[in-house]
Amino acid sequence: MEMEASFLLHFMGGLGHRAGVICAVIDNRREDRFAGHYTHYIKDAIQVALNTLQFHE
Repeated sequence: MEMEASFLLHFMGGLGHRAGVICAVIDNRREDRFAGHYTHYIKDAIQVALNTLQFHE
């Protein structure tokens, strides 16, 4: 996911646009844990994105 985010940020910056990336973390590979009910993390990330767009209109 980080590679895609990096591409998006560089590409949009090259076109003269501002961009941001919000990633929901649902896996902890170091501790071998995965959030089984991760939908609320996704919803929180979506809400952050929507709030940011609304703030910068």
